[in-house]
Amino acid sequence: MHHDFVDPSGVPARLILTRLGWNTARESQLLSLGDPALIPARIVRVDRGLSLAQTEEAIVRCTSDFHGAPVTVGDWVALEDLAGGEFLRVSEVLPRTSMLERSGGAIGAQAIAANVDFVFILQPCDGLNARRLERELAQVWASGASPVVILSKSDAVADASELLAEAGRVGRGVAVHATSSLTGEGVGDIAAYFDQNATCGLIGPSGAGKSTLANALLGEELMATAEVRADDRRGRHTTTARHLLPLPGGGALVDTPGMREFGLTGDSDAIHAVFTDISGVASNCRFRDCRHHGEPGCAVAVAIDSGEIENDRLASYRKLEKEQEAWRARNDPVARKEREQRWKSIARGTRQRKKFGGKWS
Repeated sequence: MHHDFVDPSGVPARLILTRLGWNTARESQLLSLGDPALIPARIVRVDRGLSLAQTEEAIVRCTSDFHGAPVTVGDWVALEDLAGGEFLRVSEVLPRTSMLERSGGAIGAQAIAANVDFVFILQPCDGLNARRLERELAQVWASGASPVVILSKSDAVADASELLAEAGRVGRGVAVHATSSLTGEGVGDIAAYFDQNATCGLIGPSGAGKSTLANALLGEELMATAEVRADDRRGRHTTTARHLLPLPGGGALVDTPGMREFGLTGDSDAIHAVFTDISGVASNCRFRDCRHHGEPGCAVAVAIDSGEIENDRLASYRKLEKEQEAWRARNDPVARKEREQRWKSIARGTRQRKKFGGKWS
């Protein structure tokens, strides 16, 4: 929960920043730096190396990195004025409460947005994809933010109740809403998440209605929209920069364009949070390291046979776990060494089988 920072007289201070989520904890972090000349600000735009930050006075240009690491939209920073207000330097990035990111292959994780309280995962009612939803839920849980599932374009179906139930089964307790930006259905429920000056992210496939919902929340045509192509119902990406946009009643919306596909990082708890049905059953497997691939005493196999767990859901679980293991092998030195040793062992076994004509003596 967010709280307004107040000065000793009881009068709210930093009014603009408070509406963007500034609170007593961040004020304490700023004061702990011991430099009263530092200027608190929030990064509101990052585009091709240029950063813009909102201070209490204005939106200013600033450097895009801190000690070589790039800042990202949503970061709370302390700025130094080194050029008379023309261009400010990021002196410190305040501790992040969450970080939305995707795997970046050989370059590691790529930061998308920081200090996000809720992430709205949009899927259109006429194109609900359970497997994609599982992936995005895992990514949001890993970020430290709370996921909220939104089934957009509810006006495109006669009854959204079955779709809501399906999304609820996938989300395992995550809040699910149906919305229509055309009729206004559900938009008020989504707006309530910005109470207490919360910051919310917005992700989903092209054509899901992200920009249209953002406009409904912002009350203005601040987000570009694009028509959905009739042949495949996929929209064109209409923005290239990441933005943090203030809402009229307080709080902020983060737009994350171009997010066609999320990759998973190394947080195994995030997958377990999405697949609580599988992880719960797996705790009854005979072996603690059971991989659910036919091992004796596998409780998951029993649940599959009884219909308690769907085969498709288990396949998705395995796929995300494999992707996560690959990420750790690339980015975690210990995991990478273990994987190299495992492959060396496999290679030795292959050579032995060839030596003995493919048979063991």
